[in-house]
Amino acid sequence: MPAKLAWFDRDQPLLRQFRTGVSIHSHTSCSRESLEFIGRIAESHPLLRTILRALSGTVSRTGRGLQLDFTRGYWTPPLCPRSAYEVEKNQIEQKLGMQALVSLSDHDCMEAPLLLRVLPAMREIPLSLEWTVPFQTSKFHLGVHNLPGARAQEWMDELKSCTARPSTGRICDLLRTLHTIPEVLVVFNHPLWNL
Repeated sequence: MPAKLAWFDRDQPLLRQFRTGVSIHSHTSCSRESLEFIGRIAESHPLLRTILRALSGTVSRTGRGLQLDFTRGYWTPPLCPRSAYEVEKNQIEQKLGMQALVSLSDHDCMEAPLLLRVLPAMREIPLSLEWTVPFQTSKFHLGVHNLPGARAQEWMDELKSCTARPSTGRICDLLRTLHTIPEVLVVFNHPLWNL
């Protein structure tokens, strides 16, 4: 199937051909968004690098000051799972006039869809996450959508374990296994991200 990029404001005839809109990359307050990228940016900028190293040197010399460890820092998106789900669903239904399919994909966590599945009207929400995959000197993100409910926690444990102790062989094995599950969709998120 050929891919085509459609713009809402100018491609209405094309968009009217579809009945369903899908949201597959949305985060909730359950997600921990890493601040690690700030440290990488600061290290690549001479002035920021100098300031951060000076701060770090002051801490080591005096025991006082500001030591920033961006690898441990994170922020959380503002919307709770239900609100995030409703925002995505309403945009698709009201703005596009389509039936909505929403798959919430927090970073390395399935808490949001598990919480929503407690509600009778939301039992069919897919169990999904955005898996952080360390690869060589970088990391990339994969959207892993619609994991089978019976083994979802096992999958979550396996993916987290692979992130903590990665190896190319293990990553490839996990991806091959996920590929064999017909209902699972794996998406390469941020394809234009400058790693």
